Amino acid sequence: MNWVEDEPRYRPFDKDLFSKLYRFVWRYKWAFILVIVVWIIWTLAMLAIPDLMRRGIDDYIVPALDGTLSAPEAYRGLAIVSAGLLLLAALGSGLRIVRTMVGFRIGQRVINDLRMAIFKHVQRLSMSYFDKTKAGWIIARADSDLDTLEGIYTWAPVDLISAVITLIGAITIMILYNWRLALAVSLTIPPLFIITLIFRRMIADAYRLVRRSASRITANIAENISGIRVVQSNVRQDRNLERFDELNIENVEANVRAARIWQTYWPSIDFIGAAGTVVIIWYGSSLVFAGTLTAGALLAFVQYLGMFFGPIHQMGRLYNTLMGSMAAAERIFGLLETEPAIHDAPRPLKLDRVNGEVTFENVSFSYNSPDDEDFKWILKDVSFTARAGESIALVGPTGAGKTTVISLVPRFYDVQRGRVLIDGVDVRDVSQKSLHSQMGIVLQESFLFSGTVMDNVKYAKTDATDEEVYEAAITLGCYELLAGLPNGFQTNVGERGANLSQGQRQLVSFTRAVVANPRILILDEATASVDVQTEMAIQYALERLIERRTSFIVAHRLSTVRRADNVLVIQDGRITERGKHMELLAAGGPYASMYAEFIKP
Repeated sequence: MNWVEDEPRYRPFDKDLFSKLYRFVWRYKWAFILVIVVWIIWTLAMLAIPDLMRRGIDDYIVPALDGTLSAPEAYRGLAIVSAGLLLLAALGSGLRIVRTMVGFRIGQRVINDLRMAIFKHVQRLSMSYFDKTKAGWIIARADSDLDTLEGIYTWAPVDLISAVITLIGAITIMILYNWRLALAVSLTIPPLFIITLIFRRMIADAYRLVRRSASRITANIAENISGIRVVQSNVRQDRNLERFDELNIENVEANVRAARIWQTYWPSIDFIGAAGTVVIIWYGSSLVFAGTLTAGALLAFVQYLGMFFGPIHQMGRLYNTLMGSMAAAERIFGLLETEPAIHDAPRPLKLDRVNGEVTFENVSFSYNSPDDEDFKWILKDVSFTARAGESIALVGPTGAGKTTVISLVPRFYDVQRGRVLIDGVDVRDVSQKSLHSQMGIVLQESFLFSGTVMDNVKYAKTDATDEEVYEAAITLGCYELLAGLPNGFQTNVGERGANLSQGQRQLVSFTRAVVANPRILILDEATASVDVQTEMAIQYALERLIERRTSFIVAHRLSTVRRADNVLVIQDGRITERGKHMELLAAGGPYASMYAEFIKP
């Protein structure tokens, strides 16, 4: 998957996508309606201001100047008009505060709901999705794309409604004042339409490039942070900096191009607005001189013209926001609508405490679809049974399929042929949650979460007591080592366990597995990164742990393999030998050869 180049092309407006966006607003519909009502009242109040000013000029100032109204009467009338203006201003300020507070709260809550939906959905996706999708792409959906959507939830809808009402109101009032002057103003509409049509396509392409370049930067940062050890060990800092600089320059150029388009568009609109104002002043003045239009009406007309062009500016900004939001929403809902490859059965069985017998019946598996050009069977007709409490060691060259076997036991992937059974039940017939609750997995690269050692040990069993944790550590022989950390079991492990050594992280992972008390234990090169002294300290505990559980062990260390109840030799996706360690050595077959060449004591 080319996760950047293959992102969907921006579509200017998609009503289905728009409706998906506003489904998240529905639970806050009453607050949303309140904001709309408040802003409609505010808009109507603002539309009344120019007419009040017209009344002040035509009803009081002009009559006072020509002597038809006395000065005291004019002042009284102007006082009433001024009070009306102040009242409308106060009302407008109060309504603006209400709109801002409620609208911002709605926007933040909706964004929070979306972020929770993304987080929840990502945890449901199958391993195959993460095999093909970079972490940076997913992070960008829950970060920069959600930030882009904030405007469309917080202020864009009510601003759009306000702009439409203002535009309609201004046009209506101008027609009522003088239809001839309103008709003259309409001459500005064709050039407005043509310019907007031209720029609309140009800015759509520009924003697509902006979003693409921003996604590349996010992914590059995430990738370099995740692989910082490899970066530093291979002295790639300078080359990576050059590449990051290239991506930044690309992003800057994309943003500058988009800004240049917008900054060309706005002056064009301003020029048309200025031309419309000139038309009103010249033609309106002739109507005033002819006595068919009052001076106050001309002043109000100029103000309403501003209210005519103001919403056009506002809708342009809203279109700007909408474009970024549509591009972001397309990616967010593309993620949310990605179905997990692994589904529970319509009525899944729930596994209670299992005995732990695991059977592979003629299992064939590939990570790709048979329709793919690079289709290849990873496992071919694999059959074996691990009896309850039995330990199975999987050995073979890299790429033979060992890790694939242990990935099929917890159903991280579905087999294309054959069946994987636990206590005689096909894993596809049971719920994934109950299946995973029976298993403990320890990988070569231990992953610890931010928090304390105690938090990480209790990760799979949050209701475990501290005493259970201490007992598990004592069982593994690592209690003194973990208790000897700077703050003991309350030591903060740092992000990804950065404050602990590799050996310490592995011991925490082992303790976590013991506390979870699984019936089926999977160890994927689990001792490969543990130093020999640490391994010796926990070997007897591992042996006791394995005796009580069905265990699958992928390992190269002789100390781990030779104690297994059964050894499966996997080559090119097939089981070529099986038996106990000494039996296979005596047979002098592939296992004996691998033992001499690869399996190190």
